[in-house]
Amino acid sequence: MMHEPSQEKMLSTIKKYSMLDKGDEVLVGFSGGPDSTALLYLLKKIGVKIYALHIHHRLRDKCADEDEKFAVQTCKKWNVPVKTLKINVKKFAKQHKMSVEESARILRYEELAKEAKRLGCNKIALGHNANDNTETVVLNLARGAGLAGLAGIPPKRDNIIRPLFETTRKEILEYLKKHKISYCTDLSNIELGYRRNYVRHKIVPLLLEINPNLNQTILRTSEIIRTTNNDIIKMTKEAKKNVLVESNKKRVMLDIKKLLTYNLFIRREIIKSILPRLEFEQIKTILDLIDKPSGKKVEMVKDYFAWREYDKLILSNQKEVKYSYKVWNVNIGKVTRIPQLGLELIADSKKCGKIDPNDDYAIFDKSAISLPLSIRLRKPGDRFVPFKGKEKKLKEVLIDDKIPVRLRNRLPLLCDTNNILWIIGSRRSNFGLITDKTKEFMEVRVTKFEYD
Repeated sequence: MMHEPSQEKMLSTIKKYSMLDKGDEVLVGFSGGPDSTALLYLLKKIGVKIYALHIHHRLRDKCADEDEKFAVQTCKKWNVPVKTLKINVKKFAKQHKMSVEESARILRYEELAKEAKRLGCNKIALGHNANDNTETVVLNLARGAGLAGLAGIPPKRDNIIRPLFETTRKEILEYLKKHKISYCTDLSNIELGYRRNYVRHKIVPLLLEINPNLNQTILRTSEIIRTTNNDIIKMTKEAKKNVLVESNKKRVMLDIKKLLTYNLFIRREIIKSILPRLEFEQIKTILDLIDKPSGKKVEMVKDYFAWREYDKLILSNQKEVKYSYKVWNVNIGKVTRIPQLGLELIADSKKCGKIDPNDDYAIFDKSAISLPLSIRLRKPGDRFVPFKGKEKKLKEVLIDDKIPVRLRNRLPLLCDTNNILWIIGSRRSNFGLITDKTKEFMEVRVTKFEYD
């Protein structure tokens, strides 16, 4: 075999990062450009079982149609099964308020994953090269990305491989020329309106004047940062596991005392791991809540909030429950169900009563309360007389009991016509106490109470 430095570099990258195993079936993202064409040719040449997917972005009209035609013809010539599909990038970008570049990237990865699954391919090969990595690092540096951004494009992640990762664009073009392989030229790659193209044609050439080996230098630096970042990810994962109190679709709750045992960098990484798209200042605002009073709340992004709740830090997309003036009547002698509150209870009048030391149970002197009974949520100005205590504002009672702010508007209140008898989930009042003179009892037992 002739000595081919470019091909040897590609094969060396495959071996270095353990990209391919015997029996692998690979789906190639094939645009028809020089990178993906060289990738398809290389994988075919070394005997890997490959398929191709060509995605038409509906962005360049007839030029994109020509690219699609070229991709089909090339695959037919090389006997590679190919599928083409069209995606509406502009529509997706408008719907999700994203850039066209970001939208195209997201849709491409989604379609590649779907097609790989359909074909049973266990690897997806993409044509990113060393220049792409350089441009990515410069872009990420300019926008203030963290270590993950400065690590550049990963050569291998999950089932995605990039065999041309260490090969420069110049080497790829020389390789195609040597083997007399045709490819498409995407004219949008020279339009300076795209940020990446501006970096490619304006910024990188200036950096190359400072360091002609810029691509190789950034490859090495990226690898160092990537290794460091992987270690940090492991550390963050362990730290997050330690500080995590609760995690579900509605919220994530962190233990502040445990969080403070880690340095500021790891604290930031923990928040970043929960909400990856947050910027530096947003993460700082969240962590600043640690020094704020309990109940202090900030909006991070639209409809996503963070607040301190005593010794907990909470990140949530759960909107605050507003005061409700709805009243639900309590049925005597049968089950009362209030689905809106996740509450079920039974109230029953009895001639004899036995006090049950249970948080889900309360008993009153029937003659000392004013029927009918009802359930409602709190409202401004509510006052409450705690068991064997003095009358206070209900808000103060909830604060004294350290009822979380997020729950205060959700706690059901059992009331008669005049007073709050029982804060369900917290404590009963001083009204309707059982005495030696009590002849008839009103028992209320909660059989179900689900609240977030």
